[in-house]
Amino acid sequence: MFASRTGRWAAGLLTAVCALTLLPALPAQSATASTATVSAADTELARKYAPKIIFDPAENYFPSDVESFLANTHTEQHGDETYRVPNQPLGCPSCTDPEFLGGTAPGSVQPPIYAQVVHRTANGRATNITDINYWQFFPYNRGKRVCVGLYSDIWGGCLGGYSTFGNHVGDWEHITVRLVDDAPYQVSLSQHDGGQTQAYGTGEIATENGRPVVYSARGSHALYPYPGHYTYRELFNGDSLTDIAGYNINSGIWDTRQSVKVFAWQPPGTYTGEWSWLNYDGRWGTRKDGCTPVLEDLTGQCILVEGPDGPNLKGVYDPSMQAFDGQPDLFGGGVAKAVADGNRVGIVTTDNDAYVREGGPSASWTRVSSGVKQLVLSGNRIGVLGLGGDAYVKEGGVDAAWTRVSQGVGSLALSGNRIGIVGLGGDAYVKEGALDAGWVHQYNSVSSLVLSGNRIGVLSGSGGLALVKEGGLYAEWTREYDNVSALALSGNRIGVISGGEAYVKEGDLHAGWVREYGDVTSLVLSGNRIGVISGGVALVKEGDLHAGWAREYDGPSSLVLAGNRIGVLSRDTLRVKEGGLGAIWAVQNFSYRG
Repeated sequence: MFASRTGRWAAGLLTAVCALTLLPALPAQSATASTATVSAADTELARKYAPKIIFDPAENYFPSDVESFLANTHTEQHGDETYRVPNQPLGCPSCTDPEFLGGTAPGSVQPPIYAQVVHRTANGRATNITDINYWQFFPYNRGKRVCVGLYSDIWGGCLGGYSTFGNHVGDWEHITVRLVDDAPYQVSLSQHDGGQTQAYGTGEIATENGRPVVYSARGSHALYPYPGHYTYRELFNGDSLTDIAGYNINSGIWDTRQSVKVFAWQPPGTYTGEWSWLNYDGRWGTRKDGCTPVLEDLTGQCILVEGPDGPNLKGVYDPSMQAFDGQPDLFGGGVAKAVADGNRVGIVTTDNDAYVREGGPSASWTRVSSGVKQLVLSGNRIGVLGLGGDAYVKEGGVDAAWTRVSQGVGSLALSGNRIGIVGLGGDAYVKEGALDAGWVHQYNSVSSLVLSGNRIGVLSGSGGLALVKEGGLYAEWTREYDNVSALALSGNRIGVISGGEAYVKEGDLHAGWVREYGDVTSLVLSGNRIGVISGGVALVKEGDLHAGWAREYDGPSSLVLAGNRIGVLSRDTLRVKEGGLGAIWAVQNFSYRG
């Protein structure tokens, strides 16, 4: 299915289920030389809740076993990525010449579904939550037929012709049945890069003897609780992207209980025998192809897109990960940048759309702007910097009107009732009060401007001179540190990175520095928390400057702190935890409402 789309869905799997109970500590798990044995109890549990999946009557691309796919493909290395490529060429970017891509239609032979019983943990301790992940593999995902001209019902359709885009070799879907205290609680359905979650026993999803009954969308295999047409993106030319999930009573029912195969969790790279394919960490398909400016401008996709990641790279695979809402990912693809302040979280997608969510983890996201280079949050203000250099700020609710505050801007900063900009020429300005207040020039040759409360900080000059002032906009500057590559402010704390070393001071502007960590590429401050990325690992400490570090996440591209929230970006995916440093990570999938 596509790696990008939008829609509005019900809240899903919880970041921290209120009924979650910690049980006695688990013994440490270690890599083994052989594949772990599945208990009889887990096998029976997987069979008990194995879903019925109903295909659309016009479906042409069905599931298959992994082994036949592997036998008909080979690996190719391109740069840092490994791909699985059909031995027989596709024929063209939208062709499916190899017969095995059609899979096996359920009937006298039922394709296998791969079940993983995950006993969720928190900080190495068992919980009262068990998730059963039912992984479905399809050799091929058929994309969407889209008008590449103008579309309108007024003239009866498309002016300009159609093209199909978003096809890809290999497609992994999953259904997760969540049990709390051994009782069915929720069902999470994958849809493109996200999904939706339904509660048991509320009529939100049909069940048959306790087993979920779900509907697979034609071509994309996105899963829905009922048949219907599900539009997940409106295109600017008047067309839309819509999943169609129908009902095929004759031959389209996949009774997965007849063919469920159960495997136990263990670290990727340690599986052997029939489950050794779970060690594969490359793409389950080819590279993208058939990319044209028209299609990419219209949809952000090519005719043929890259194959997906496998189960072992999904958040729900890992026992220590609690899936978040199971809501669909934004249509813009992955998350490029993330920010947070108070009860607001904001992201900029890889196609430069900005979204903000206000409230708890089940709140919907609002698209606040497009063509965004930078997104900033502070209190009840939201700021964006457009790709063209125009800076806008809104005050109040997320739906408030924008005010353009400046043009020719290189970066934007907000804190309280202050707005700061660095012009394309390197001059820094700050205004205080209303959005239309006058600007006050602060410093020249500025590469970075930081605001926090009544403090203003800048990095200036090629030597990376860090200066901070405290008080009014006309206060005097204090020279803080030389050869600085990054500057951070929060309350009465100041942090710098110099020569790869992170230093933080607390108190007045003349307080002494404390070395925090070495080999640092990113430094973040928020309240009494300090975060760094060092050696590809995100670490956070809480309390005084000499507190101990907690290892939070491996392999992040960026780190965000806001109050008791910690966020990391990794492979275009945002994860957030809320509470203590040992809280459970939640994969952030997104529902869109504006």
